[in-house]
Amino acid sequence: MRFFALVTALVWLAAPAARADADLLPSRPITFGDGRVVFSGDVALSFGTQDEGYFNLFDYSHDAFNVLTMSLSTEIRATERISVVGRVTDEVALREREPGPTDRHIIYPYALYVRVQPAPGKPLYVLAGRIPPVFGAFARRDYGEVNPLIGLPLAYGYATTMRPEIAPSRRELVLNRGGGWAVRYPRATATYGPQGVPLVSPRRWDAGVGGQWSGDRVEAGVALTQGTLSDPHTHDNNDGKQLSGRFGVRPTPGLSVGVSGARGEFVDEEYQARLAEPALSDTHRQQAFGVDGEYARGHVVVRGEIVASRWDTPFLNGDPTLRLESLGTSIETRLALTPRWSFAVRGDRLGFSEVTTATGVDVTWDADVKRVEGAVGYMLRRNVRLKASYQYNWRSGGRLRQDGLAGAQLLYWF
Repeated sequence: MRFFALVTALVWLAAPAARADADLLPSRPITFGDGRVVFSGDVALSFGTQDEGYFNLFDYSHDAFNVLTMSLSTEIRATERISVVGRVTDEVALREREPGPTDRHIIYPYALYVRVQPAPGKPLYVLAGRIPPVFGAFARRDYGEVNPLIGLPLAYGYATTMRPEIAPSRRELVLNRGGGWAVRYPRATATYGPQGVPLVSPRRWDAGVGGQWSGDRVEAGVALTQGTLSDPHTHDNNDGKQLSGRFGVRPTPGLSVGVSGARGEFVDEEYQARLAEPALSDTHRQQAFGVDGEYARGHVVVRGEIVASRWDTPFLNGDPTLRLESLGTSIETRLALTPRWSFAVRGDRLGFSEVTTATGVDVTWDADVKRVEGAVGYMLRRNVRLKASYQYNWRSGGRLRQDGLAGAQLLYWF
């Protein structure tokens, strides 16, 4: 019932209105107490082809092309320099999957942190709690509003076969190539164990402390958090921490460039305890490096990003620990055709380093993936956008090697 009521409201919102005050839903953030309490939010209804290859999986139940996502954010300004920020997200899967999901409808706290501005008039902020990421460009944006496409870049949204658990052997790792959405290790507690992780998780924020400088020409951020880029946490799962940071410059209003880095302990301590020496005493980390850039001129915006990640990966059967690497590249172009119409296209590639199998054959530890997605957007209103998108994926392994997906998304924000 709630779903149909929401769809009805959005359709009504999309229809022409004679006066702004006739809108059923707000068109800008809602404020109370002389601006000290601010509410904002967004709703995205995406429906399209069933993603049988699990190329756009958020988790076992939700994917980017078949989901209803509702988010509500709140900022409470206790003083001029102290604020509390929170965000709650509600996701409803619009298609059933096999195996049957147990979490088709989930509500989770996306963010909850305190923000302090130590010096008045200076763009320096200290944050503590479940904080925004400082790594890269994509995860730092409120991408529901500014994403001209439906899918996410492969580095941020594709489930690799890497897990914070321990792979039984190199052989089992290779046998699961292309199956990050359903890693079937024999020692897992179920046929489908925990889902593989992406290089960077954009939909779960990490818990910790951080500092950010947000100047007109220089941006910088550093954070100390519980989890890693691939596997954020609100609790300590391995007595380790991650240090991450980004430095960016904006030499002209239309050009920005940034570099990022991160290093943190990745393997869950429960699985670390099962290892034999010398792996038992070693520290197993995820390390990442990123470069991002954006150029805007006139009606054209071009964004590009490179994310390189490396995991120190031990094996339960005593195989030597490997440093498994992955490289994700993405370039996106958006063209505003008219004030209402726009077109966008994104190309992605996700590659993996090679391992040597027991038979002496060199093969990538996961299946390489390529993707192209294009979309046409139409602004129904200032804060309501309709998108029609087509995405095609190629993969060098896994159950389904190629898949084309078509979908539409209705996005509303305030």
